[in-house]
Formats: sequence, C-alpha cells, structure tokens
Amino acid sequence: MKIKRTRRDAQHVCHSTSNDRSDHCNYPRFDLCERKRRCCIVTASSCFPHLSIIFFLVCSAAIVFALATSLASLRAQTVEADYNFIGNTLNSSVGSIGPLMPIGANNGFSTDTVRGVPNTPIYRIAASGSTPNFSQGGAQVQTNPFVSSSNYSVVLLANFQLSAADAAATKIFDFKDLSSDAGLYINSATGVLSFIDGSANILGIGGAGVSLLDYPQVVLTRDGMTGLVSIYQNGTLAFSFMDSTGLAILGDSMISSNAFLTVFKDDATGTGGALTNESTQGNIARLRLYNGVLTADQVAALDTVAVPEPATWALLGLGVFAAFALRRKTVTR
Repeated sequence: MKIKRTRRDAQHVCHSTSNDRSDHCNYPRFDLCERKRRCCIVTASSCFPHLSIIFFLVCSAAIVFALATSLASLRAQTVEADYNFIGNTLNSSVGSIGPLMPIGANNGFSTDTVRGVPNTPIYRIAASGSTPNFSQGGAQVQTNPFVSSSNYSVVLLANFQLSAADAAATKIFDFKDLSSDAGLYINSATGVLSFIDGSANILGIGGAGVSLLDYPQVVLTRDGMTGLVSIYQNGTLAFSFMDSTGLAILGDSMISSNAFLTVFKDDATGTGGALTNESTQGNIARLRLYNGVLTADQVAALDTVAVPEPATWALLGLGVFAAFALRRKTVTR
C-alpha cells in the first residue's frame, strides 16, 4: 500500500490506494483512521520532535529580544533641551524644560565664527571682577523632572577664554547647585579636561589641549546603571571613571527633589575658596541635555555644525521658494 501525504492546515491527511493497512504512514506515532483512512497527528511534538526544538529556539529568541528591547528602553535617549540662542533668547528650542538662568551681570548675547560658520549666535559668559570668585558669571538650568539626575548626557559646544591669571583649573560643569567643588574642569594653561572631586583629587584626565580660538564639543554622560561617567571631546573619548560616590549626579544644595546643571560658574569652595577664580569665561554656542546615555557611536555622530542666524534661515527659505516658483513657471509653459 502506498500512502500519499499532503499538508493541510495543522494535520497531514493520508490517502490510501489499497486495502493493505499494515503501513502506518511510514511515520512513527501516527494513528491510521479506520473510517476515512487518513493519518492523523496525535501531537505535533510527538510526530515531529524537531518542531519542539524549533519552537523552543523561537521562544528563546523572542524572550531575549524582549529583554534586549526592555534594556534598550532603559537606555533610550531623548533630547530634552537645545539652547542655540537664535533670536537672543535663553529658551530651549525643544522640550518643556525651562530656560537657562544667567549668573552674573556681564553675560550677554553676541555672534562669533563657530567652526567656520560666521555670525553664529552665542551666549557670552564674562567676568564681573577678578576676585572674589562669587562675582564670576555662568548659566544654570533646572533639569528635573525632565532629565534623570543619574542617567543623562550633556552636550556643550563652547569656547573657553583661558587665562594664566585664573586658577590652575576652571570649572565647566557643576552638578550640585554650586554646593560642591567637584566637577568637570579645564586646565587654564594646557586646555586639558579633567574631573576633580571636592578634595582636589583628579578622578580622570585626558583629551587634546584646547586653544583660545577653538569651539570644541564636550560631551559628558553618566550611566545610572553602572555609575560610569564618560567625557568626550570632539566625538572622541577623552577619559572615563566610575562615579561610585555620585559626584556627577545632578542635585541641589539641599536634600530635595530639585536638580541643577551649572555651566562655567564655580562654587567658590574647596581649594582657594572664594579668593580664587575657578569660574570659566567663554562663549556658549550650543547646549543640549539628553535624558539617557548617549553611546560612543551616537556621540561621534552628533551634529557639531553651528546653527545659522534667523536671517540666514530666511534667505535659505526665500531661495527654496524662488527655485520652486521658477520650476513651476517653467513647467506651465
């Protein structure tokens, strides 16, 4: 007897061509149906043991994918603030986070050539006195509840006006609302970046020296899961360290839910105290805040092109409109 097997939905139907029923479909664990002479699958797993393996592998892959997706969501990055100073405003161009809050009397809007782009809007941070340190300028933003205090990224495109009259290192980022001396610093003589704790200990140092005319892009990321703080300069990792004591966790001067990031302004505490100028002077061309940790590849791919002024955007818009109108006129002819 020959048994022909055809696959139909979830079972195999076997058609007998003779009365010989000794052959049970040439398949183990199949039952020959008496009335309709067809082979019925008892269970898919018993008829096809390899299907169980495939099913197990598929389910495992699905579980791994779900876990990976869940982990990725924890590490997802969203830009919560983008300060580019177009229109001479301290408001962010995206998100719901508040404006930059100026510190000092001599700050102001201006323009500069940033990475080859002339007339780029900038926010100038200038000193209002050499000493004491609390007269120095800076800018501050309240980050909560839009940015995680422990799992975030900061992208700063800025120019640093380094001076030998300043302290050995001046502060770029302060994380505790000017209540701690710990922070990201730049060496006044060499232009090299470093992270210094409240006791003048260097936790990490690296990167190429910055000159007075440069507009380097400095990126700081803090991973809330591992405590790893990474500092990048122009898309390249400068150094990293484990922030086991939470120095780079955004906070304030009191135990509360508030959190602040301060740029350029020093806390006037620690070595030298208020009699030492540890604030940085310079020009901020762009400041971005991300809720989440940017990867090394994402940092390398960040836009470093300065944003043109509104007049430039208007000219570009007029050019596009003129080109479209000319093309439409040519087509109608």
